[in-house]
Amino acid sequence: MQSAHEHVVPSWVHNFGHEGLGLLLEALEKLLDKKQQDNMDKRNQHKLIQCLKAFMNNKYGLQRILGDERSLLLLARAIDPKQANMMTEIVKILSAVCIIGEENILDKILTAMTIAAERNNKDRFAAIVEGLENHEAQQLQRAEADTTVLTATHTESDGDSHF
Repeated sequence: MQSAHEHVVPSWVHNFGHEGLGLLLEALEKLLDKKQQDNMDKRNQHKLIQCLKAFMNNKYGLQRILGDERSLLLLARAIDPKQANMMTEIVKILSAVCIIGEENILDKILTAMTIAAERNNKDRFAAIVEGLENHEAQQLQRAEADTTVLTATHTESDGDSHF
């Protein structure tokens, strides 16, 4: 699976399907629920995020992700300003989903981010703001610029999702 996350073939996504997505989300949830997370846990979380990104890089995968209530909440919970690379990956995913998702997707993402933040007694965007304030998190700042470009190109393209 790890080697396949770079170049997802739609047939692989169909074969992996709903059951495989459920396993990815379950593994991510277990890691997020751990009280003490070590470096291996964080690395595994990042790999799971990359797998989710690969899985949703087509209409079928995107529909499966958006069809599972847990997916947006788990992505929002995984936003961690101390893990700049993973956080950047998640912000890119959520930004792309906002652009190409269903009509009410922004509300769903904002709700997921609110619930995730409330679990830690924080404001909705506190983790993202903290990540942007971190001078070492330049890739997150670049992701913001990439999102702007993605928005502009998507409005002019045929709607295929490649993020």
